[in-house]
Amino acid sequence: MTYRGFGYVVDSCPTSETEFISAATRLNCSEDQYGRNQYTCVPNKDRSALVEFCYSKIVGLYQKGHCLESFGDGFLDQISCNHFQAGCPDENFRGTDLHKFPACSKINTENRCFYADPSCSNRTEINPNNQSTPVGGIINSTMSILTTETGNVVEESSDAGVIKGSTIFLVLILFLVLAIIFWKRRMSKKRKYKETPLEMDLLQGSFSHPPRLFNKHTLELNIRSLVIVRRFFEAKMFFKMVNVVLALPILALMSQSVPPCLSTTLPR
Repeated sequence: MTYRGFGYVVDSCPTSETEFISAATRLNCSEDQYGRNQYTCVPNKDRSALVEFCYSKIVGLYQKGHCLESFGDGFLDQISCNHFQAGCPDENFRGTDLHKFPACSKINTENRCFYADPSCSNRTEINPNNQSTPVGGIINSTMSILTTETGNVVEESSDAGVIKGSTIFLVLILFLVLAIIFWKRRMSKKRKYKETPLEMDLLQGSFSHPPRLFNKHTLELNIRSLVIVRRFFEAKMFFKMVNVVLALPILALMSQSVPPCLSTTLPR
């Protein structure tokens, strides 16, 4: 939006040299006879708006302890800022250096005052880097920071838990595979076991002198039953071991899925 035919109303002024050069290029401002760019961005006289324009005069040197404001048709005037809470220029400066003092362009357009002015309603706290933060928003900013940090801690903890759980799961799967291989080898060795002559006779049906208390068929049945029972218990022990191996990663993942308890106490 144009302002009195010589400038434009803006929401904020440059706060760095890069922003200053970009704004000067956008307005196509020229240089004075000393080679200084004439781009200027200052509050207007009644502090109802920030105005940027190409200054038509020589870029002057201004005293420390003062900010600049525009009046009339693009003229500049100095205004004391010694009462500012922070951010007032502490050294003499050129008009091209205004971006180094953001407090001189931070204004409350509703109450028409500088935020750094202690008497300004809804004023801001100026930090050492000359950046302002509304006093009314300090609590909200603190809450936002704490929420962000808490979210990051939970996210990092969750990621670490997933990685840890996955590692445990892979190790246990490897252990399960090795256990299966070991069990199969053991069973194959047992199948190669050579029976005693008595067992051979019973299994081959050539037992010629059965004991008095057992006949041939009864003893053969008892031996086969013992073999089956032995293999049953071996299989049962193996599957118990498999259940334990499979249960461990599930418990690990369940324990990692619960986020750590984080509590933050804010000052009242």
